[in-house]
Amino acid sequence: MTKVVPITEEDSRIHNYDVTEDDSLAHLDIGFKFYGLTDNVHGILGQTYRFDYVNKLNVSASMPVMGGVQIV
Repeated sequence: MTKVVPITEEDSRIHNYDVTEDDSLAHLDIGFKFYGLTDNVHGILGQTYRFDYVNKLNVSASMPVMGGVQIV
């Protein structure tokens, strides 16, 4: 599933996008559904489907980033 979500003035303020009236920016939201995965999955997306996955994201951060450097 994929959908395009426009970036609002509030999003720009919170995440410091510096969007102006002349800009037209959007988030691309992509959802996945897997059937019959084994327990041997890898990668950023794959590891979230492992039976022993523990979420280490700081969800209170203004821009949580999985698997990379987080800018505060």
